Amino acid sequence: MLVLTRCLLCVFVCSGALALQISCFSEAERIYMLAKDTTVNNKTLASLVIPEILTNRLGPDVCPLLVFVNPKSGGLKGRELLYSFRKLLNPHQVFDISNGGPLAGLHTFREVPRFRVLVCGGDGTVGWVLGVLEAVRHKLVCREPPIGIVPLGTGNDLSRVLRWGAGYSGEDPHHILVSVDEADEVLMDRWTILLDAQDMSEDSKDNGFLEPPKIVQMNNYFGLGIDAELSLDFHQAREDDPDKFTSRFHNKGVYVKVGLQKMSYSRSLHKELQLQVDTQNVPLPNIEGLIFLNIPR
Repeated sequence: MLVLTRCLLCVFVCSGALALQISCFSEAERIYMLAKDTTVNNKTLASLVIPEILTNRLGPDVCPLLVFVNPKSGGLKGRELLYSFRKLLNPHQVFDISNGGPLAGLHTFREVPRFRVLVCGGDGTVGWVLGVLEAVRHKLVCREPPIGIVPLGTGNDLSRVLRWGAGYSGEDPHHILVSVDEADEVLMDRWTILLDAQDMSEDSKDNGFLEPPKIVQMNNYFGLGIDAELSLDFHQAREDDPDKFTSRFHNKGVYVKVGLQKMSYSRSLHKELQLQVDTQNVPLPNIEGLIFLNIPR
């Protein structure tokens, strides 16, 4: 992602992003027009022109709001919220997360001493923002901004637990901003799971290919087995044909249908997994799936 800004040059290696300082607006516009039609590895380069926040003009008690909206969530409600918040707030505070992800917004607010974040989307969108925030936290003056949620997803489990509601149903955007201002701050755990592929067969001779260890951060839950298959199939189906997944009721129906299909055969997952917690091996019974829970949902 290429971010055009009137700030200092900044490189985010972990996210593949580059921020350029361009003092001339016409030159920034020219480079933007060139970059937005550029492809890298058959992927279109995301290009944005972002503002510079004059933090020295912010009062000591000012705590601005950074809004991320996923217009693909909640049918057309995400798109409507994007337009509504851009009318109620400064448009430069409101970012379309489908265009380049959360990094541009966090980069814009990197020198703001205090700010809050509002994420409009499903649990996956919230996890996306938290993941990027974790990666660039060391570059932010405000390293732990509180985060609120407008639930636009199918399950919205995290939103339910944090009492932001089971799903957005057209509430007045102005009332949402008031709720953010009045909300209490609480701490939430985020866990790290290490997936380390090992050949557990007795006659292993390092002939097979094994994936390198992978670290996964979880907010809600992390699953292996039947629930993970179900979530992956649902995600791929929605990516292939997003126009069919504009209703929460329909989405839940797809979950039930695919879930019943997944229950038709056995996995014997205990033969393929080895669970270790605090360096201690945990014996597994005959299971179809293994789920690590962080929230009571």
